This record gives sequence, structure tokens and C-alpha cells, in this order.
Amino acid sequence: MITRLRDPRDLWLFVQIISMLLTLPRQIRRCSLPELLEKIDPGVSDSPQDMAKLNKTVSFINSLLQYRFFHRYGECLMRSLILFRLLRHQGWPVEIHFGVRKISNNNVE
Repeated sequence: MITRLRDPRDLWLFVQIISMLLTLPRQIRRCSLPELLEKIDPGVSDSPQDMAKLNKTVSFINSLLQYRFFHRYGECLMRSLILFRLLRHQGWPVEIHFGVRKISNNNVE
């Protein structure tokens, strides 16, 4: 993991992810999910979409979420919230959808 942090931009991305992993649990306890999403949503940035940076972001998050220390609210919720924040900041128009939708009598989506 440390060998992947040679570029200062990678180190900054890593620090942002760690910061969110440490602060999100408190924010999750203090406000509703819609409020939290509004707080952490930077809006979709005008910066060009960079697939290499997206892959690096996902890789860093997955690497850090292997540690049980960050599992208080589950891997999925933490991963979703952090990716939502960082990928929108990187210019990707991502959205979060929770729950299921009934589309016919016994089918859900």
C-alpha cells in the first residue's frame, strides 16, 4: 500500500479517504442520510474524468476497508458514501440509491 503513495496527489487522495473514514461514523450518528448526502455532496466537478484516478480511488478505499476498525457501519455504506463524495468531486456523475422498488406483483428491482 505504501509503495503506491509515491506521487503527492496519491498521498493527498489517501489522506482524504482516511479523513472520511474517521469522520463519517460521527456524521452518520448525528444526521439523517439525506442530510448527510447533502453535506458531503460537492456537486459534480467540471474537471475531466480520469479513469486511472477513479481506479486508484476505488483501490485505496477497498484496501483500507479491509481493516475491521472501519467496519462500524459496514463496508458497503462507508464505501458508497466515500465514493459518492470523491467521484463527484472528480467529475463523475454518480448517484446513490438505497432500497428496492416494486415493479410488478412479486418482482423487485
